[in-house]
Amino acid sequence: MTALPVAPNESPYGKYLTTADVEKITGLEGITRKEIALALEFYRGEHEKILEAVFNSPSFFKTEVEKNWDYYTAVPEIGERAGLAISSMPYRITFLQGKFCVMVQTPLEGGKTLLNIDQLLAVSKKIAGRLLMV
Repeated sequence: MTALPVAPNESPYGKYLTTADVEKITGLEGITRKEIALALEFYRGEHEKILEAVFNSPSFFKTEVEKNWDYYTAVPEIGERAGLAISSMPYRITFLQGKFCVMVQTPLEGGKTLLNIDQLLAVSKKIAGRLLMV
């Protein structure tokens, strides 16, 4: 498989999820993206964060998910192993794929998450599929 190209001065994680991907999955327009250290943050407009994808080493899965498995539900169709945390807010999916552990989450606004679980699942599947290409 061929790796996706990375533009100069762009985070190496930006190739795994684009603003166009998030717009298509959420049905929202005008999505912007910020790349911060190990994370991709997506905003509706410039200031309302709707989604975050954090890229960690596989050891993060063991320390974050496996030690807290009581708070997760297994998600068999994403990556090598995945868990959905729905007992606390914000909702998040954490999965292993190759040399990464990725945590995808949506913030709360007014006691509700900005994206729903189906949208988080679709985002996670998109990232996991692209990680298979490297």
